[in-house]
Parts: sequence; C-alpha cells; structure tokens
Amino acid sequence: MAQAQLLFINGTSSTGKTTLARKLQALWPTPMIYLGLDSWITTVLAEKYWEQAVNLDQIKDDLSVKQGTHFLLPNTVDNLTPWPKIASGSVSDQAVAILHDTALAFLNKGSSVVLDGVFLSPTWRDDFLLKTAHCSRCLIQMIAPDTVLKARERQRGDRMKDVFRSLNLIIHQGLDYDLSLDSGILSEQQCVEKTLSWLKAHQRV
Repeated sequence: MAQAQLLFINGTSSTGKTTLARKLQALWPTPMIYLGLDSWITTVLAEKYWEQAVNLDQIKDDLSVKQGTHFLLPNTVDNLTPWPKIASGSVSDQAVAILHDTALAFLNKGSSVVLDGVFLSPTWRDDFLLKTAHCSRCLIQMIAPDTVLKARERQRGDRMKDVFRSLNLIIHQGLDYDLSLDSGILSEQQCVEKTLSWLKAHQRV
C-alpha cells in the first residue's frame, strides 16, 4: 500500500471540486479524510468573517470585514472591473493555516486526505506549499469555460454573480499542477478516472 496521500483540488466555485473530492473519497482503498474549505471556514469562524459582500467604506470602518474574507463589490474600486474582487485578512488567513495543519495531522497518522479548497490569496498558497513540501501530494486543477461556470452559478443560486471571474485571476498563480481537469469537457466519471489513472501511474494508490 502506498503511503498516505494528500490530494488538493483547487479551482473556482462551480468547477466540480466537491463532487470529485467526494467520489475519490468513496473509491479510496483505505479510509480517506475529506476536508472542505467552505465547510471549515463556516464552522470555525463567525459569519462576519467569511464571504461578505462589501464596499470600500465597510472595509475602512469594520475591523471584522478587514480581518475576514470578503468580496469587494463592483464599481467601488474602479469602473473597469464588472465583477467582485476578493481579499482575505488575518483571521481567515489563520483559519486556513490551521486547516492545512489539520490535513498534516491526519497524514502523520497514516490517513490519506483530499482537500477541497481554493487558494484565495498567495498567503494561503504559500502556507500550503511550504508545509506540505515533504508530503506525497497531488495538486489538481479544476477548470471549466466561463459560459459553463456562469450557467452553473445560475442553476445553483447560492453564489455571487460572476465571482468565478475574480477567482480565476488569482487562484492558479504560482502553481505547478500535477493534473488539470476541465469539467466543461469531462464528465464527473471521467474526472475521477483521470485522477485515479494519474495516481496509479505514479504509484500513489
């Protein structure tokens, strides 16, 4: 049996990260730990620290907004960006760092981990890459065409309009992926099969 594996699935909202992560978890030959960024943040932090839609005045006046993760509404920075911009603060940065520590704790106990996340800031990315440099890990990029993501956002009804556009500008920077999956072209099953095929080819499972 291969040593415990760390799979990190990175992509914008509505690319299919959670679906892939849960399917891999179900098929893994040993018990695999699922850690999801969304569920983690909403569990460990008060609502005022996560995913608020704000304007510049709120950032200046409300410390919890500045410390958490927030979407800066369009037209509050400039008139050239018709979608929200995203930023993170010290409280959300700390929570994400502890999420990475939690993944490492499971790995050190011999459990494989699939982390369903997104690198909203270079701080999050750098913390993960540094802490897991010694691990047997696989970085998976999930993408889809804008038209597909827009349709999925509309269908879900629980995502801020066009937030995927701002995420796409930042979350893949500085990363060298092991595997890239386009869920606009590949079916859910094909994404699973390609991931498992890569892992088997590299003797990870």
